[in-house]
Amino acid sequence: MFTIQAPAPQLRAAPPTSYVSVGGAIRGVFKRFTESMFWIWRGVPLAIGYAEPFGVIYRDVLGFVEACLAADRGAGRYGFHEADVIAHWDLAWGDGALRIDAIWYAAPGGLEKVLQERARIEVPLAEFLAEWKMPLRRVLDAFDRVGVTIEEEPDVLLRLRAAEAAIPAFGWRYGDG
Repeated sequence: MFTIQAPAPQLRAAPPTSYVSVGGAIRGVFKRFTESMFWIWRGVPLAIGYAEPFGVIYRDVLGFVEACLAADRGAGRYGFHEADVIAHWDLAWGDGALRIDAIWYAAPGGLEKVLQERARIEVPLAEFLAEWKMPLRRVLDAFDRVGVTIEEEPDVLLRLRAAEAAIPAFGWRYGDG
């Protein structure tokens, strides 16, 4: 099972509104020490900070979310390379199902060995995508509240908005039931 708990994190007081990149904006808008989102990987909770590491690994998340939304069937390797989260996820999806075989090199709380013992997850594709809607929404809502503009890669912000909008439902913690 894979779920995400994404509480509403605190924003910095009067953050800048103009950023070079989406990652810079994420790191600039959210307080570094605020509520974390939790990725629950087969019962193991991983505290993922909004500013860091999510401000670095959001591109990887965007990559696999876009790939899963674009094709009914596919596969790819996606990697997280940030001090607290270093992993490779081999995703394969088709017939409405998703399988991830993960290799965990580093994880928050030093949980990589526990995660390696639970390296595979298999979930319905729609449920996996739904889990990402709230974390993406939290980022976009914060950007809208602050009035963020992205100078050098506005297309990435547009892709982030499109991916969040294309996910039809929220994950089970935030949905109807």
